[in-house]
Amino acid sequence: MFLYSSLATDQLQVVNSRRLEDVLIGKRIRFEKVDGSVPESKALRDQLFELSQARGKYPQCFIRGGDSTYTFIGLWDAVESLVECNTLPPDVLQSNPSIRTFDQVTYDADES
Repeated sequence: MFLYSSLATDQLQVVNSRRLEDVLIGKRIRFEKVDGSVPESKALRDQLFELSQARGKYPQCFIRGGDSTYTFIGLWDAVESLVECNTLPPDVLQSNPSIRTFDQVTYDADES
């Protein structure tokens, strides 16, 4: 799921929201878009802001677990970095287990 604002005046937020959506579509991940600027999303938006500690910053990426709890993946910059780490050679990832990839993060969150 990702949290965005349809009323964003910051062009970078708009572009990054599109980029996040493109990544999710490209990876064939089912997702829900939540518009943080509409009144009907206020309760969920506030819950997600509490979790991310990034009030008013968009886009934000989350995974909803089977128990309906959310895991904060990150703002666009963090997600972009995780996606880029997917392209590292497997031997580099094995030698550096602290390097997280987008696929690992989404798999780990799905498993919890």
